[in-house]
Amino acid sequence: MLFIDTLKSQDIKDIESNIKDDLYDHWYNNHADEGEDVVEFEFMQFASDDLKQRYNEYYGYIEGDDFLL
Repeated sequence: MLFIDTLKSQDIKDIESNIKDDLYDHWYNNHADEGEDVVEFEFMQFASDDLKQRYNEYYGYIEGDDFLL
């Protein structure tokens, strides 16, 4: 048995939340130096197809554009 097996579910959820926050901060910091447009593009990679379509339409991206999703 591991120590983590002795924890309450709320303790585990709190730890998972901290991990998510840390992973997001790490992800953001990895892209932040490249500019806001890159951060937005990388963020939108995780969006639904509908949101990707709206993103492309918002910027007028067409086939061959660097930030087309």
